[in-house]
Amino acid sequence: MKSEHYIDIQVLYGEVNLKFRCASSEDAPCRTRPDGWEDMDSWSGGTSGYPCWAEEWVSEAGWDGVTGAFEGILSSTPVNIAYAEGVEVSPAVSEKEDEDA
Repeated sequence: MKSEHYIDIQVLYGEVNLKFRCASSEDAPCRTRPDGWEDMDSWSGGTSGYPCWAEEWVSEAGWDGVTGAFEGILSSTPVNIAYAEGVEVSPAVSEKEDEDA
């Protein structure tokens, strides 16, 4: 099953950050709320087009509120490392990508 939820590693204002991102369609389950959802313990069916509830929860709780459901590495991203007044990272580009550019 393909997920439409991603963890992005981004550099913003010189700092490396993690960002949770939802790329689901407006009618996806994570963007659907049952009628009267504010008073419910369980969500199913209802009106679509809301912001992704998982994205909202991560935004409100911050990364300290996110726990892993398994032990291990989610993903590894190759980076270049340099030192200039501190350690700097940038995306690693393969030799093939250099040739294509």
